[in-house]
Amino acid sequence: MVATAGGNSVKIWDLIGGGKMVYSMESHNKTVTSICVGKLGKESGEEALQYRIFSVALDGYMKVFDYAKMKVTHSMRFPAPLMSIGSSLDCMTRVIGPTYFRYFHRSQGEKPNEGDHLIMRQKKVKLAEHDKLLKKFRHKEALVSVLGGKNAENVVAVMEELVARRKLLKCVVNLDEEELGLLLGFLHKHSTMPRHSALLTGLTRKVLEMRAEDIRASDALKGHIRNLKRSVQEEIRIQHSLQEIQGVISPLLRIAGRR
Repeated sequence: MVATAGGNSVKIWDLIGGGKMVYSMESHNKTVTSICVGKLGKESGEEALQYRIFSVALDGYMKVFDYAKMKVTHSMRFPAPLMSIGSSLDCMTRVIGPTYFRYFHRSQGEKPNEGDHLIMRQKKVKLAEHDKLLKKFRHKEALVSVLGGKNAENVVAVMEELVARRKLLKCVVNLDEEELGLLLGFLHKHSTMPRHSALLTGLTRKVLEMRAEDIRASDALKGHIRNLKRSVQEEIRIQHSLQEIQGVISPLLRIAGRR
């Protein structure tokens, strides 16, 4: 047997007998929204092991249908349209969902038991301001927001996301003088760091090419460029020193390897 709900009726179908409809229960006045199968929940008596079809509808009624006798055996009225119904595995608890977002369930006075399942509410993920702006596709605002946060990892992550969206260079073009100063200050501090240099070195070159006129017209931006130049020169000096050290160590390592 299979039960289906459509309109204001619940129909019973016999699949073994060729899929024909054997009964149509039309005791609801409005659309049936949910049905389920369960026991009445009685601990003893003739009805304890018998299953019933429970249906709820927009008319606010819950109907209990005995599909063995093909009749409605119980009915309960609720003060609002009903949208859903469910039953626990032992059929001792029943939950009904009305349209006012509260719930009613059988055995409301039950106390917690040792074997009960505790369902924790999921914690809401709190997004950073730049993540909220990225979700709204406000790319330039997201870049400016994360630059003001002073967290290099977050800044690089936002830049990589903007590269993936092909919006990073457009953001650079649209930055005003103060915002461009934030970007140049970040590049001065972090462009020579090995873990970020692959992205930031290329970005620095693009910024200097695209905003050259604005930089020449602003003393504040010129100061950032001087700082950036000193950082690059210092990095070059360090690399030359490391190459000299490597040139001294490499022959010693080759000699040691022959012994």
